[in-house]
Amino acid sequence: EIIEATYTDVGKVGLQIYDKNWASVDNDDTPIDCNSSTHTLICGELNVTFIPDHFSFQELNITNHNGPDHNFTYIANEYDIMSAKIQTQIKALNKKGAVTQNFRAGPLYYENNISVTTDITASAYLHPNANESNISNNLIGFTAGTRDILWNESSYPLRFNFTRDMHREHNPFVVTGSQLSININSKYIDTENNNTADINGSRINDADGNTTFYYARVRPSVFFRDGITDNSVDTPIAIDLYCDLGFTLCMTTYNIDTIMGSTGNPYWWLALNHNVSKNDGNITLIKGDPAAGDWSVTNTVNINNTAYDKDINVSRGSILPLPTTVHIELDTSSSAKTAPWLIYNKDDPSPPSPLEIVRFIDSASWSGVGDTGHVIDINASNKKIKRLSW
Repeated sequence: EIIEATYTDVGKVGLQIYDKNWASVDNDDTPIDCNSSTHTLICGELNVTFIPDHFSFQELNITNHNGPDHNFTYIANEYDIMSAKIQTQIKALNKKGAVTQNFRAGPLYYENNISVTTDITASAYLHPNANESNISNNLIGFTAGTRDILWNESSYPLRFNFTRDMHREHNPFVVTGSQLSININSKYIDTENNNTADINGSRINDADGNTTFYYARVRPSVFFRDGITDNSVDTPIAIDLYCDLGFTLCMTTYNIDTIMGSTGNPYWWLALNHNVSKNDGNITLIKGDPAAGDWSVTNTVNINNTAYDKDINVSRGSILPLPTTVHIELDTSSSAKTAPWLIYNKDDPSPPSPLEIVRFIDSASWSGVGDTGHVIDINASNKKIKRLSW
C-alpha cells in the first residue's frame, strides 16, 4: 500500500508510520509497541525534506546604468561599474504555484543555494554577445520565499554590457527585454544517499524595458593649440557620441541632439546628457612632456549636462623658456580617474598620447596666430576670419 504525504511548504519533516492491525492476532502474547525486539506493529520512520517545485521571475525588466530615469548606457568593457541593469523578483514556489514561505534565510529556515544566469544578444552590434554578471551557487537572502533584485542591487547585481574597442567606434543600438533570457537553478543533494534534484525556473525573451548603448569619446576642442602669447590659456574638453546614421535617425531613434549637439563633424555629437555626478564617467588630466617645470593643467574635468568643460586651464608657469610646448595627457591610472569607456584613439587600441598639445611663444614672434589657436588672415583688406571648427 502506498501512502501519499503532501506538504505545502519547504522544510524537513519527521514522518512516522504505524500499522496496528498487521499482527493483531498476536496481541495477547506479544508487545503492542515498536520498542521491543518482537511486536505486533509495523513501525517506520523517515526524515523527509520538502523542497520547492520550481522558481519564477514575477517581475523582470532591464534599465540603463543609472536606473529607470536614465536614458543611456555607455558601451564599456568594465561592466562591473558601467552596465545596463536587470531588475527582477524571484519566488520559490510549490507545485500549485504558491510561495513557499519557509524558503528564507536563517538557521531555522530552508533557503538553498541558487545560481542565476542571463543571456543577451545584440545582433546590431559588432560584438553581439553581452558580458554578464551572474549569481553562482549562492545564498542570496530570501525573505518568505521571495527575493527582490533591484536595478541598484549591491550584493548580487545582475548587469550586462558589451565588448568595446578603443579604436573602433560604433553606432548606437537598443537592447529590449525581448532579447533577454534568464534562468535559475537550485541543486539539492541528499547527504544520506547522494541523490540530487535540480529545481529550475526561467523566462525567455519576454522582459520589459530597454537600454540604449552609446559609443563615446573624450576630446580636446583643439588638438594642437599653437601660438599662445599669454601665460595661460583655456582649453575646453568635450565628450562626444558617435552616430553616422543621419541627423534624423540619430535624434528620433537614439535621442542624440543633432542640432544643439553639433560638433562640426557629422558623425560625432556632443554628449549633452553626460553627468559626472550620476557616475557617467570621470575625466582627469595630468602633465605630460615636459615633466619638469612649474607649468600646470586643470586636473578635474567637470561635465554635468553640458557635454564640455570650458574652464580647463593650461598655464606655462614661470620657469619654461619661450617658445615652449607642453603635452596634456589623460590620467588612465584607474577607472575612477578617467573612465575607460570615454577613451578613443582612431589610430591605435591604446589611449591617445598626448591628448592635447599647447605651444606658448613670445609675443614678439607673433605673426598671424591668435591666442585661441585659430588661424586668421593677416591681409588687412580681407575682413573674413578663417577659423578651425572646435
